[in-house]
Amino acid sequence: MPNTESFNDNQKEISEEVRQSAEQARESAEQDRQFAENVRHLEEEVRQKNEKVRVESEKARESAEQAREYAEQAREYAEQARHEREQQQIILNEIQQTLKEIQARTSDAGL
Repeated sequence: MPNTESFNDNQKEISEEVRQSAEQARESAEQDRQFAENVRHLEEEVRQKNEKVRVESEKARESAEQAREYAEQAREYAEQARHEREQQQIILNEIQQTLKEIQARTSDAGL
């Protein structure tokens, strides 16, 4: 019977080791599942942040384009205003010249 007892003891040890190994495997599988869930969560956060950055970048590009358009319009308005001032100066010079001629004629006529 000592062999049977020894055999039973060995079987109990092996069963306990198998049970512990199975428990460790379950714990490891649960840790792996949690890790995978964390990775999925982080990937989703990264995707959302990348989308937010993409949207903000697009808004920034649109704002920059609008600013360029406004600057171009401002240059055009400035050029138009300069041209109008030049035209006004030409007209003013013509009026002054006409006034001098009228004054000269008036003076010659003794008026």
